[in-house]
Amino acid sequence: VNYNQAHLLIQLQELSTTEDREQLLQQIATVDFELINFLYNKKCKNEVQINTVEEVPKQQDKIEPFPNNQIQKIKNLTPTQRQEYRTHGLNLIKNNKVGVLLLAGGQGSRLGFEHPKGMYNISLPSNKTLFQIFAERIRRVAELAGNPSKLLPWYIMTSSVNHEETKQYFWDNNYFGFNDEYIKFFPQASLPAIDLNGKVILETASSLFMAPNGNGDMYEALLRNGIIDDMNNKGVEYIYVVGIDNILGKLADPTCLGYCAKNDFQIVSKWVPKISPTESVGIHVLRNGQPSIIEYLSLIHISEPTRLLSISYAVFCLKKKKNQVKPTQS
Repeated sequence: VNYNQAHLLIQLQELSTTEDREQLLQQIATVDFELINFLYNKKCKNEVQINTVEEVPKQQDKIEPFPNNQIQKIKNLTPTQRQEYRTHGLNLIKNNKVGVLLLAGGQGSRLGFEHPKGMYNISLPSNKTLFQIFAERIRRVAELAGNPSKLLPWYIMTSSVNHEETKQYFWDNNYFGFNDEYIKFFPQASLPAIDLNGKVILETASSLFMAPNGNGDMYEALLRNGIIDDMNNKGVEYIYVVGIDNILGKLADPTCLGYCAKNDFQIVSKWVPKISPTESVGIHVLRNGQPSIIEYLSLIHISEPTRLLSISYAVFCLKKKKNQVKPTQS
């Protein structure tokens, strides 16, 4: 009641069987309604003020490009520098210091494909799916590093919607030549869907409509599912993160990894230039002095000069902090 969800209590009373009531009650008990209320107020009512950068920019926000000293354009590297970074990155891969994290919790519904998006055939002559393409790229970079028999640890974040089907698909395809110990599947969390008034939506009379809570759950999901422990046990120090939609992404790009490591950066984000100022892609910017990504649907909220920024984001890799204290769950 305190979170504007009294309709769920009414629904419980209207259910005719004990089994249905218990099912709905158990699901309700797992929901963090304080978080739901917070997110609704932040997104829809804009009442909550927090220290992090808001997703939708305001007209008064100061939006500006990253300074040149924080950007390294590949084309500006000398051949010697590029080779140095690439060689260093390949050595990291060869010495088993690199893992790949694929964000694959989405379904292919918008493509008319009611299965995990990674199973989608993008109509190449080879008829390969996204999962197969990514698997072959990981194998290829291991070959380039001179370690083809020991592939990179591959972490695949799924969701409650597609977790089991994704695992079955890899099983049916013999893990695309990987030893299954090198592939770890783990689900992101789910949240109940809400309507425009912030009320939780029912999928059936005795169940809530649950949906994956987005790639932002990646960090907590890594911890919650024991993936951080697995990375530490395997000696992984660098994680290359890529979304399932990014078919052009170079998985474990040696040059990017070498650049990150050689400069002792904690995070390197890899961008590509926009085709044109009006291309519908998100952009990397500084908003009020803080690094931020503005999605293309939010660009209507900011001034024309900002919409003409020529940088958009693609993929990024994360570096594990040295002497990092092992996180614990509370």
